[in-house]
Amino acid sequence: IVKQNTYNDIKNLIMPVHIIYGILDEFLIQESIDNLNGQNQISVTKLMSVDHAISPKFAKEAASQISK
Repeated sequence: IVKQNTYNDIKNLIMPVHIIYGILDEFLIQESIDNLNGQNQISVTKLMSVDHAISPKFAKEAASQISK
């Protein structure tokens, strides 16, 4: 991936955003997520014991968060 604008794209949205990620995600930049949390209707949920891949456990937890 040559150009990544996700951080700025999310930061500049004017709609609610809920980021759900696995605490073991090796591709995530924790500082970026921490900086986004609480800004402009952005909320963050960390899922324990899951990584970047969408496993059945990750999917179940994410679905549970979305349906709240």
